[in-house]
Amino acid sequence: MMSNLPRRRVCIKPGAIQPGYRVLDGIRAALDFDSLGLTMDTRIGIWGYSGGGLASSWAGEMASKYAAELDIVGVALGSPVGDPASTFLRLNGTAFSGLPALVLAGLRRVYPELDWVLGRHSSEAGLRLMKSIESMSTLTAVRKFARYDLSDFIDVPLADLLAEREVVRVFDEIQVGRVPLNVPVFVIQSVRDQIISVDDVDGQVDRYRAAGVNVTYRRDKLSEHLSLHVLSTPVALNWLADRFADEPLALGSTKTVWSTGLAPSVLPALLALGWDAWRAALGRPIRP
Repeated sequence: MMSNLPRRRVCIKPGAIQPGYRVLDGIRAALDFDSLGLTMDTRIGIWGYSGGGLASSWAGEMASKYAAELDIVGVALGSPVGDPASTFLRLNGTAFSGLPALVLAGLRRVYPELDWVLGRHSSEAGLRLMKSIESMSTLTAVRKFARYDLSDFIDVPLADLLAEREVVRVFDEIQVGRVPLNVPVFVIQSVRDQIISVDDVDGQVDRYRAAGVNVTYRRDKLSEHLSLHVLSTPVALNWLADRFADEPLALGSTKTVWSTGLAPSVLPALLALGWDAWRAALGRPIRP
């Protein structure tokens, strides 16, 4: 259907931060879709977890320049990586080494200079590995490439490879927390996260605050990466609901709790979300 909203030029940007641009362009597409009944003054909240938290970080950082017409009221980030380079090094050779392998396979497709460096230093087996992983799902890659060490597939020490100018530039470009957002931010992270280091997320929060961003930061002691994804859902949505309702927002704070699941509002919200998911799976209407 054709919309009466003013058309905007969609510009595909190069580099690994494309997910941020795609989030913003996806919001524009939703506003342009007549059946949703949205208008240009529709208020918007951005929310993502893990890799989605990283993409949401980029989207929030780009919004003021790339999509200034969007009325974004807040950005909620769950385990948003914080430092991709640090995460890459820490996970390499571990049970989750398929994740950095996926990242590397994706980066080499959008950064020709990185592809050139990898091609120059990788063995034939390494090149085959990166080619095969491009079409894998995340779970398949994690299962198949657990304990793989990139050092086994290159002809120089890993530290030397990562110190090459082209590689440094790529990881520098995809770092988050260096561009201030002009909306409040909510961040939640597990202290015991086995995939994303709490120190890296602490750093992202510190960089935002140093730039003047109002950040509400919650650190969870008992959860880990996957369980916090579930437990943080109602907390993040409630925080966004308050932004939509123009509830007063205190200055940013950091609070470490034993478990997000102990918050009084979490269990009822999880039960409601589960009921709605079940009704949706059956093709039945859900609550507004």
